[in-house]
Amino acid sequence: AIDNVQDEIDERLHSDTRKDNTLAIVLGVIGGVVGLAVVILAVFVVIKKRKQRKR
Repeated sequence: AIDNVQDEIDERLHSDTRKDNTLAIVLGVIGGVVGLAVVILAVFVVIKKRKQRKR
């Protein structure tokens, strides 16, 4: 399944059709979700460290 996704991404990156923005949208959403997860994780770690210092 991952190979099929990789082939699809490669095909869409190298295709000349600019009308199909699906790949850009999908990659943007994935990037946004990953970025949000990193921010949430960082906040969680900071809060956890602050609670440990108070003890």
